[in-house]
Amino acid sequence: MANREPNFKIDRVEKLAGFPMADIPNGHYGWILCRGFFHSEQRDFYLYVNQLSNIFLKNLLIDNINTFLIIHHADLSADIYINELLLKFRMMAKRDIKPNEFIYTKDIADIDEIMFDGIEIKNDDNIIFCFKKGWRLGLFFDFNLYGTDQLLDVNALYHELGKYYKYLMFKETYSVIENEPTFKRMFNDGWFPFVQILGNEFERLADFYRDKEKLKGLIEKLISNFDENRISSFTNNWWSKSLFKDKQPIIESGIESYLTGKFIACIKTLFRRLRASSGLVM
Repeated sequence: MANREPNFKIDRVEKLAGFPMADIPNGHYGWILCRGFFHSEQRDFYLYVNQLSNIFLKNLLIDNINTFLIIHHADLSADIYINELLLKFRMMAKRDIKPNEFIYTKDIADIDEIMFDGIEIKNDDNIIFCFKKGWRLGLFFDFNLYGTDQLLDVNALYHELGKYYKYLMFKETYSVIENEPTFKRMFNDGWFPFVQILGNEFERLADFYRDKEKLKGLIEKLISNFDENRISSFTNNWWSKSLFKDKQPIIESGIESYLTGKFIACIKTLFRRLRASSGLVM
């Protein structure tokens, strides 16, 4: 895609150092936050985004903005991109996906990188990125004083932004993991956030562990969703990986046991073999 022109340019904005972590009296030392990520369920999100808006977006109608990218250059000029940013991200798929095929959130297992199509970020730039995912907002900023001896690792930045975007996309799943009592009960029963149930199924499973009486039958329904077609949708991709290909006949035997209701045989076959393949002691 051709380079996108910014919506607005500012000729000069003084170099930003960061936000103080506490009061710093004149002539005293103190800590400042020069790089961070916050989301709209945190109080500090509004503290920081309001101050940044007053500097870079003060002449704009904030109510009409849901996404913005600010690139503050070494010459102190700033490029400001508002809404309609064309984002592209590198994802891990839960199933085989063809070019130009529509992708649903349930098809995404992981996101490890985000880039801004048509927008160049240089290694001496400072970045402020506010984005919306669902009904949540995320804010990332980097005010590090890049110069000849210290430069921004742009590729690492894209990976970092992918991590934060993924966090908001799967916020409900992360909330379960961060809720130690609920996650511990799930883990003790053998559940963990493996790829194929990430998203709505994992969140519903957590709801079950919060109120088992209200959601009777949910476990059975979740298990029944893994029929032959669904299992094939992700195991077909396994055989392209040597880790699984070498054990394909044994794994397929375990899957066949599962599909015919021989669950003990399935567990004995798959659990032992997959543990061995992953390098764990049997």
